[in-house]
Amino acid sequence: MDCAFCESPVEFNQHKMAHRIFELSNPENKWWLCRDCAEIRTQGHKTEGPYGERSTCIDCDSEVAYGIALLKKTARGDAVTDGTVFQVLCETHFNDRTAEGIA
Repeated sequence: MDCAFCESPVEFNQHKMAHRIFELSNPENKWWLCRDCAEIRTQGHKTEGPYGERSTCIDCDSEVAYGIALLKKTARGDAVTDGTVFQVLCETHFNDRTAEGIA
């Protein structure tokens, strides 16, 4: 698994949590983020789940289209989140940050 923004390897196991960025309107469209790239979440608007009122992009005043969630791997190998989502990027700024071919 590689980071959607910088293409660095992303570690994800029972001992290391990982981050995913996903489309708020279609959460099944999701990509991994390394820890460094996921730090943008701290600038985003924290919500419970991907639905509801949208905030603005951390880079401009456009409506957010993408959010970041923190995942943990269970002993059974499932990826679970606590439901917290950080709304961070609009479509344009997501595309500006992604590695070629991702978006």
